[in-house]
Amino acid sequence: MTNQTEIKPWILIPPIVYRYMDQEYIDDFFSTGNLMLSCIKICKKIEIDTIRQDKLEGTDLLFLNSSDRQIGIYQTQDLNAHILCTSVKEDESFLREDKFNCTGYFKILDTHLFGKAILNSINNSIQGFEGYIEYLDHKIIKRSIPKLSLDDLKDVNDPNKISLDNIMSLSNKHSNLGVFRKPRLFEWQQEYRFAWFTDKIVNEYNFVKCPDGKNGQSDPFPPILIDHPDAGLI
Repeated sequence: MTNQTEIKPWILIPPIVYRYMDQEYIDDFFSTGNLMLSCIKICKKIEIDTIRQDKLEGTDLLFLNSSDRQIGIYQTQDLNAHILCTSVKEDESFLREDKFNCTGYFKILDTHLFGKAILNSINNSIQGFEGYIEYLDHKIIKRSIPKLSLDDLKDVNDPNKISLDNIMSLSNKHSNLGVFRKPRLFEWQQEYRFAWFTDKIVNEYNFVKCPDGKNGQSDPFPPILIDHPDAGLI
């Protein structure tokens, strides 16, 4: 008979993912360890300005339903996160102007170790997440809750007003990590995303120095983690 108290290993095999970007930035990454991270604000601007046009990047419409009322909250989440977008699909057609519009890509062989290494390179980081993008027909999130009182949303200093902080708290409680949701229109990207959360709002690109890439003396990570198309790593 099997011993039910026996501790048995359960191993999660991370996916191999591909980061598409211009070759000059890839070369800089592998020679100096510098890696450029994005954020919701930048992703939103890129998607609006290019043919991809994901105007809903980082936003959701959240409906909370109780027995006697429903409220809708249009929300932009995860503004305090650095982001890196990758794909689980290796496809040179992604380099085309009508897709990612870039000149190269590199392969990340161990997403967990990669994500943790970047997390430790961000000074004010709190926690990190990685995962597949959930593609939705409509970016509408519906949640049923036992009780929904407008009194809970009122400003304690002015009961005639609704508190934005209370709305955001309610929103975050019932719908988080909106950065991992996108419209189904973009399902062709097969995106796998990294998000590193900080204690401050992130509004611009940020370059981080990867731990093993100091002074350009070595590749940013051991060969087991990353494969560069021209580096001869296996």
